[in-house]
Amino acid sequence: MSSSSDNKTGQPDEAEIRSYASPPCYQHELDPNYLGIAEADEKELPSVDSSWTVVRAWRTTTRSRLIAFRSSLAVDECKRRAISVARNLQEAAILTGHQRIGFCWPMAGEIDLRPLMTDLVEGGIDAALPVITEKDRPLEFWRWHPDSDLDYSGPMGIPVPTTRQLVKVTALLIPMIGFDNQGHRLGHGGGYFDRTLAEMHPRPKAIGVGHEECRLPSIFPQAHDIPMDLIVTDAGIYKTDESVAGILPVTD
Repeated sequence: MSSSSDNKTGQPDEAEIRSYASPPCYQHELDPNYLGIAEADEKELPSVDSSWTVVRAWRTTTRSRLIAFRSSLAVDECKRRAISVARNLQEAAILTGHQRIGFCWPMAGEIDLRPLMTDLVEGGIDAALPVITEKDRPLEFWRWHPDSDLDYSGPMGIPVPTTRQLVKVTALLIPMIGFDNQGHRLGHGGGYFDRTLAEMHPRPKAIGVGHEECRLPSIFPQAHDIPMDLIVTDAGIYKTDESVAGILPVTD
């Protein structure tokens, strides 16, 4: 295993997994409208009949803004948020009954779920990381253990296990750059999770994980955008409710 000093992802390596450092930011010391996220989005929102070209350009701008926000968070604040998300997942028993769970290695200020997954693996569940095998194909999920050797040479420098042990996950923890009031997730734009969810039968429970401040009125979903079943942030839990065509807070 490489040390954190030569880890190309900017994230701590496996040997430091219990410290779970993230990029520095100080949002907790600033005004709630830091970076003008909500205000800027309102001003720049496409209309409901906007073309995909217009929506795609808006998403690109919004991604950059939200990534800048989360990348500005202080290490201690990132840890606090990760602990809050893990607590919300556990207290609501969202993962109870799932023995094969997929999650993502944290990148660029994403919520770090490695401590939670380490505990779950030690409790007997199978954890798996997503692997890009082909650009336009669904993801595969390869078994991960806290002691797994990882390969950082793949697309975007995302680490994957060096051994291909396929896991058919029944729950999937999916990082979100942003999310909207209808339960749709704003990702990096590659469509990997949408393609994967569309082709998995039975479909795993899709749980979006992200920062509360990255909630948007809408991402102007397209036909390929699959809503999350649940969304978990540092501030709460939301479930997608078709009867109201939106998300509702989970209070118990």
